[in-house]
Amino acid sequence: MLPGFKIISVEGHEVHNYTDPYFDVYDLSFCNVTVTLMHPAADDIVFVYVWLPLDGWNGRFLGTGGGGLKAGYEYSAAIATDFHYASAFTEAGLTLAINAFYGVNEAYSYYWGCSTGGRMGYFAAQRHPEDFDGILANAPAIDSPAIGTGDFWPLILMNELGYLPQCIFSRFQQDMILACDRLDGVMDGLISDLDKCVYDPNRLIGSTVSCEDGDTVITSPHIEIVSKILAGPTTLTNESLYPGIPPGASFQGIANTTTINGTVVPIPFSQSEYWIQYFVIQDPNYKARDMTAAEFEQIFLQTKVLFDSILGQPPPDYAPFKARGGKILTWHGLADEIIPPALNVDYRKELENHMGGAAEIDDCQRLFLAPGVGHCGQGYGPEPHLLDSLNALRQWVEEGIAPETLAASAMRTGELWTRNLCLYPKVPKFKGHGNIRSADSFSCE
Repeated sequence: MLPGFKIISVEGHEVHNYTDPYFDVYDLSFCNVTVTLMHPAADDIVFVYVWLPLDGWNGRFLGTGGGGLKAGYEYSAAIATDFHYASAFTEAGLTLAINAFYGVNEAYSYYWGCSTGGRMGYFAAQRHPEDFDGILANAPAIDSPAIGTGDFWPLILMNELGYLPQCIFSRFQQDMILACDRLDGVMDGLISDLDKCVYDPNRLIGSTVSCEDGDTVITSPHIEIVSKILAGPTTLTNESLYPGIPPGASFQGIANTTTINGTVVPIPFSQSEYWIQYFVIQDPNYKARDMTAAEFEQIFLQTKVLFDSILGQPPPDYAPFKARGGKILTWHGLADEIIPPALNVDYRKELENHMGGAAEIDDCQRLFLAPGVGHCGQGYGPEPHLLDSLNALRQWVEEGIAPETLAASAMRTGELWTRNLCLYPKVPKFKGHGNIRSADSFSCE
């Protein structure tokens, strides 16, 4: 019996020739240990799955986290097992299961998650600093209450100002990339430095866009909508509540629309809609998509009051985790359409201010920004491969070699593009010669 838990059952069985439906993983063989438990105070049922490779275990444990409002079965453990880690998801891993199966404990314990899973990694480091030696926490939802409600802003804005077809949004996205592309010294289709990307949507006014139902001319109302989405939600007195979509990101994530019989209609971002409906208002009949801007402001503030203490931005203090040698490796796409990278850049600055400066926090947490990469690896820019990121984290933890860059790659127009992500606050710069598709042609400055 663990404090706060009651174990109902523990079952184990071998699994052979397992194929993962989401990752490129085939023919896995492992022992699946399923623990069923409950929290008596909550009257719930929780399943903990621990997957133990039958052959070739690397002597390490890798916990995994989910994304969004994740509950239930999480397939990320399959790819962890494919990399020869003992892995677990839904709850913390069970070292006793590893010891019982292999006869020894794991040499090192790691964690990997993105989005909500990334936030879980930061919370684990802070609340349970003894659990993991290294944490790979990508695009972390570091302030879930703000994200959950803030991402609904584009729909509320368009409710009042009109819905834009995706052809217009796409034209603005392409123009932002064009406007800020050369900041890294070469036209490579990527925005590498958001701090220096100053974009004025007015440059497209009067332009003609080809859409499904014919050509459309960009007008001042279009400019206003795009400008306000980029700026992010504000109070009625124009005070910022939450960052907007970063320049170069897709609008389809949280400002999605479709055209039906010539009429543009919204496609609400379901995760935010459910968050507001079930968590904040706690009324399944509430029509979040019908709220006004004034109501949105009140609901945003209500969200923070209700959930900041349990899901809000963690205090910028990881001293116990740092003292025991723990390491956090984070990368975040600069074209993340769901979680603005500004949230995590600002959090990094808070860490520096609270923990003695960049050098001190670099010894514990390292941040890498990925140009052109969307949420948790979508988008159009080179992104880090999971195995490369885990190996970089392992080398940092086990050998004391901290990563200065993080290898990334992507297939674009049938060709392999490679890029080394730079340790924040450095940004990639073209050397002035070489293949723009090669990481060797760029340096971090």
